[in-house]
Amino acid sequence: MLQVAAYTGGFNIPSARFRVRQYIENLKDNGINLDEIISQSGSFPPRKKIDRLLWVTKTMLEQVPRVALSKKYDVTLLQREMISTYYTFERFTKKPRVLDVDDAIFLNNGGDFAKKLANNCQHIICGNEYLANWFYPWNKNITIQATAVDTNLYKPIEQINKVDAVVVGWIGTSSNLIYFNEIKKSLDHIVSIFPNVVIKVVSDKNPGFHNINKNNYDFVKWTIEGEIDVIQSFDIGIMPLKNTEMAKGKCSFKMLQYMSCGKPVIVSPVGMNITVLKKGNFGFGPNSTDEWVDALKLLITDRNLRAEMGRIGREIILNNYSTDIIGPKFASILKSMA
Repeated sequence: MLQVAAYTGGFNIPSARFRVRQYIENLKDNGINLDEIISQSGSFPPRKKIDRLLWVTKTMLEQVPRVALSKKYDVTLLQREMISTYYTFERFTKKPRVLDVDDAIFLNNGGDFAKKLANNCQHIICGNEYLANWFYPWNKNITIQATAVDTNLYKPIEQINKVDAVVVGWIGTSSNLIYFNEIKKSLDHIVSIFPNVVIKVVSDKNPGFHNINKNNYDFVKWTIEGEIDVIQSFDIGIMPLKNTEMAKGKCSFKMLQYMSCGKPVIVSPVGMNITVLKKGNFGFGPNSTDEWVDALKLLITDRNLRAEMGRIGREIILNNYSTDIIGPKFASILKSMA
């Protein structure tokens, strides 16, 4: 059985959960034993400057024994950089190395660390075409692999005794709440004409949308245990983005989660979102405030359309973005490195 050491940046880091950890059993079925070597101090520094010196010391001391572990494995999988925006201990891990990237990390700190990472790995797995195009000059051995959804867990459920409220939902880390500024006017207008609409935000921090009537707003503190249930409570899933280089690097995972749970989606047509939207009639990609309002109105008022778009979206996930589809492909990449 092929032995793979996977270095990730923390237990709750989404990329670690969905691009590494969720494949462990799937890979085992394909002849690969993957051990996740999780950073206990995390790969991202604390926000408070006063805490950073202690974090740097702790992180540096942690890396030495972590790196040494790679020597007993056949392949090293690096999930992004070990210390955010720096090329550090990666060079001391055992070859062959596979770098997995699901974000535009090269936009930080001048991007030189990302080039060094690429040059010193034998293969790169990129979450979308935009990322692959950037890394290609630094490493020609690239595979595009979307972030898959476990369709056995993220699945539609029948909502029994559903009240008349229509839930427009968003899930994500608080750093991405800035994208709500792109649709603020649209949401303001929607809740002013549809008193039964609830804007449900699921995150690690409450965004405090004070402009929205409290009866039209619901904040849910994110937990691993409650993540699937809360997405299943949505009627419509939204993913607003700004058309920036950072947004183009995103891998549409919110969108894919909504679709897997049978929810119609309204997403900004940016980056990979455009690629997914082209696969079928399961949602909308509005470009303006008026188009967001029109798309929301249509889905809010038409329950049957929501159901049909949700069904189509679920089929697209099953055929393209399920762990059952992508897992064996991931296994093939890792085996080719041995």
